[in-house]
Amino acid sequence: FCFDKFLIDSNTFDHYLFPPSMEPWLAIWLGGLVALFGVFSYVEKVAAMRGTNRNPLPVWVDKGLRIFFFWTLVAPACFLAPLIVVPLCLLYLPTFLDGTEKRHGRPSPWMKSLSIWNWFKRRLDLTIVRTVELDPNQLYIFGLHPHGILPFGGIMNFATEVNGISRLLPGLRLRQLAASFVFYLPGYRDLMLAGGVCDAARYCARSLLDDGFSLVLVPGGATEALYALPRSYTLVLRKRLGFVRLALETGAQLVPVFSFGENDTYEQLNPKHDTVVWLKTKFQRIFG
Repeated sequence: FCFDKFLIDSNTFDHYLFPPSMEPWLAIWLGGLVALFGVFSYVEKVAAMRGTNRNPLPVWVDKGLRIFFFWTLVAPACFLAPLIVVPLCLLYLPTFLDGTEKRHGRPSPWMKSLSIWNWFKRRLDLTIVRTVELDPNQLYIFGLHPHGILPFGGIMNFATEVNGISRLLPGLRLRQLAASFVFYLPGYRDLMLAGGVCDAARYCARSLLDDGFSLVLVPGGATEALYALPRSYTLVLRKRLGFVRLALETGAQLVPVFSFGENDTYEQLNPKHDTVVWLKTKFQRIFG
């Protein structure tokens, strides 16, 4: 048995592992990953993904962050088909940067009525119960609890027509609020916008109320996801009273909404382990 037949020249191996056409994209992507750590520190400091401490970021900073995250996420796809992916990205970029989520969003009746939502309805056994009729001429802030790992109850019942929310609340112009990070994710951003979801920053919420929209929000925010354990409910509210102030300022009425079974959707990985707790808390502080 001769081992010489299986010896491969290192240069030849490198050539097959990283073809010359991939090397520029690989270098740019790796450089982006290195810069990512510095960007994460900045994002955490200014709370860019969590409403930016009530003040909007400068436009050039906001768009720069979006382009950075966009490129970091899509660059690997350029390794496989740069002639296809790059033109598609350039076509998509203007809508990715348009800031629609900070205005009225762009809800799509067609998207809200897709039949796939009926699969989620059956899978999650989704229902919605209205206990009182609401005046369509009044503003409302719907406070939803709990958030869960992902707020399936709120998203499916309020952002789609799977349970006929427009018939249950006729005349109300609804917008759901989500953390800014949601709108930094290509594709997922557009899905949320199509459901009528907007940025949860305080200045965005106030603008929507001033323009006559009622809001659906989770007062505890994504922080509640850290405590979303089956058969338990932890309300994060002590430092989350901004929605009450908004109601007082705009005359909106508060409507409590409870999502039964929301925390039972997923188990969490060893939620009391120190490392797991640190990682979840760090992620939440950066991304909201």
